[in-house]
Amino acid sequence: MKILIPDPVSFSGGIETLNLALIGSLEKITERVVCVLPAHRIDYFKSQLPPSDRLVYEPFTFQDKSSHRYTQAIIRKIANSSKRLDDRLSNALSSFLDKQRLEFLIKKHGITHCLYTWISDQSFPQLSVGTAGVILDLNWHAFPENFPSQSLDQLDEKLMQWLQQASVLFAISKNVYDEVADFAPQFSSKVKVVPLAHENFVQSVQHEHGSLSSLLPFFLYPASALNHKNHYTLFKAVLNLAQKGLKFELVLTGGRTQELIDVLPSSSPEVERCRQFYAQNKDILSSYVRVLGRVDRAVVDSSYQTCRCVVIPTRYEGFGLPLVEALSWGAPVICSDIPSLREQVDLYHCHDCVQFFPAEDVEALTFYMARFITENSIARLSLQEARRRMQRWTWGDVAEKYVAELSRS
Repeated sequence: MKILIPDPVSFSGGIETLNLALIGSLEKITERVVCVLPAHRIDYFKSQLPPSDRLVYEPFTFQDKSSHRYTQAIIRKIANSSKRLDDRLSNALSSFLDKQRLEFLIKKHGITHCLYTWISDQSFPQLSVGTAGVILDLNWHAFPENFPSQSLDQLDEKLMQWLQQASVLFAISKNVYDEVADFAPQFSSKVKVVPLAHENFVQSVQHEHGSLSSLLPFFLYPASALNHKNHYTLFKAVLNLAQKGLKFELVLTGGRTQELIDVLPSSSPEVERCRQFYAQNKDILSSYVRVLGRVDRAVVDSSYQTCRCVVIPTRYEGFGLPLVEALSWGAPVICSDIPSLREQVDLYHCHDCVQFFPAEDVEALTFYMARFITENSIARLSLQEARRRMQRWTWGDVAEKYVAELSRS
């Protein structure tokens, strides 16, 4: 099997984590994996994955001086110009360019299957080989305010294209499968549940990141500032704890988290509600909340290893990588009681490491955080025990499931 994995909108975050882990695992069990990326992202992927004769990187743009390159450049200019006038025309031209490049690579490398790990807001590519996709969530149904500049009907339309025409689709949790089945029950048989995974077998705490040093116990919430991430409930719990005289810190990492404490208004309704709450209580909260923003992976891993507890008050997740990442480091977790997070705890048999609470219940969150400050109520797992539990479901298992389903499709 020779798999093409296009990533036209490559960016750092959870999707990048998924891509790196999946590519590295697929490369071990297939004849070839061709990863297609924006040219400026290739060096980063090469730095994160071990070199292999079975792993090939290709840019979306033609790099030689052939007619393909000049034609592509001309059409790209037209697409960029038309974007100011008509997004549909611009997107259609961009899709046409990507398809031409992918078909060239399919022929060049003898590709047998194509796998998209990000299909949100992407039209089905209509390639000459069987094409599969990963469904991460239906976030626009649960939190449409996360998509202020996008047409929700168009997002539905594109998902329906994939459901109708893809050879197989992978839902990253049973909860996502249920959402798809409610949306388009006639295509539910085409969707297979394959949970994501996480493995991290580093055996030593990284001490070199001085920004993480603290004499106080600290809670970690690694999440971008989005409407469903529920920083508001977390900030209210922090204020309650501060007013009780407890000593601790809350460390936030993730994109746009600076907006939560900024002086300027945010365009995201829930983020703005949280920002206003912080501003009203800044005299107290500023001593307890530390915002690191988007940071290197090493900083996040160091935080997992040294925090008192990971707290995840999110209202919605397709899967929720921070939970399984925390468990992989042996960190105890307080998290909202939502189906996708329950699935992970069941998958890794980690019920003794996690305290669930109703996502909107400030008093319950306050209570459980207080227990971690005063009692350290759930002990950390040793790295050896965390590793043993994470072996219940690995990225190797994910890759094998994907290959099996692709072979049948």
